[in-house]
Amino acid sequence: MSIWSIDWIVEASAGRLVRKPRGVDVHANTVNGVSIDSRTLERGEAFVALRGERFDGHAFVGEAVARGASCIIVERDSAAQQVPEEIPVIRVHDAREALTRLAGAHRGLLKNTRVIAVTGSNGKTTTVRFIDAALRVALDGSASAKSFNNDIGVPLTILRAKPTDDYLVCEVGMNAPGELAPLARLVEPDIAVITGVGRAHIEAFDSVEEIGREKATLLEFLRPGGFGVINAACESFLGPVVATVPHLVCVGETPNAELHVADIAHNARGAQTRLAFSTRQGDHSRSFEIPAPGAHNATNAALAVAVARLL
Repeated sequence: MSIWSIDWIVEASAGRLVRKPRGVDVHANTVNGVSIDSRTLERGEAFVALRGERFDGHAFVGEAVARGASCIIVERDSAAQQVPEEIPVIRVHDAREALTRLAGAHRGLLKNTRVIAVTGSNGKTTTVRFIDAALRVALDGSASAKSFNNDIGVPLTILRAKPTDDYLVCEVGMNAPGELAPLARLVEPDIAVITGVGRAHIEAFDSVEEIGREKATLLEFLRPGGFGVINAACESFLGPVVATVPHLVCVGETPNAELHVADIAHNARGAQTRLAFSTRQGDHSRSFEIPAPGAHNATNAALAVAVARLL
């Protein structure tokens, strides 16, 4: 399904169309995705030539064209020499910034898609998988590939969502103070999930409490009417922003948990060990069993249960 037109990409990326091929309708939706890797680019996708520490995407423009790129986004006009005349070329000042701009514009197209953002010191990727598995039973949607949680992975995750999707699950990470806010602003979640607060990346922070406040930044960018879903054990580390969230669901084994997790046990099923647990919320209780050992995964899975119930 083609999602964007060439002129939409030009405007959204703050770029300039340096080549408008004859016979190409720049107003028609002819672009069905965005790729930064010429090896995995699929026909019809736009190729963004990112510059990194080890590789420069401009060196792979020719390969992207050979795989069927619908347009090329570059920082240097000289890269256009590798592109056949029938393919549009868009020049941007900074390809990494252009990728973020494209994702922000596409986020605005996801009118009916509930966006769930997941952060935390541990368990982010696992919880993303649990949420996706729970929602996929009844809804159409997508989730972050692998641990796509930085300023490249998050935009790519957003850009892979279809406007017809019911949900999108984004993993959001950080290594240092101030890194989470730009990603949270970009994702603009309907539901923000915090899996926990620990000592990961403590070398960049003064304390675990400071890490908690950084994680809590995700809650500040909730859409109006949005929900926070947090591991109850880390509530005290998240700072004053927690009190400003109108709709907050605490999940876990601690007494302050609204969705309480209990009866955690490991069951052998042939060669596989499965994790059993139950949840209780008010008068409603339910038992679950998942193919993921480790008692900590009971709370991660229960976070997914809470998200599924909200949807």
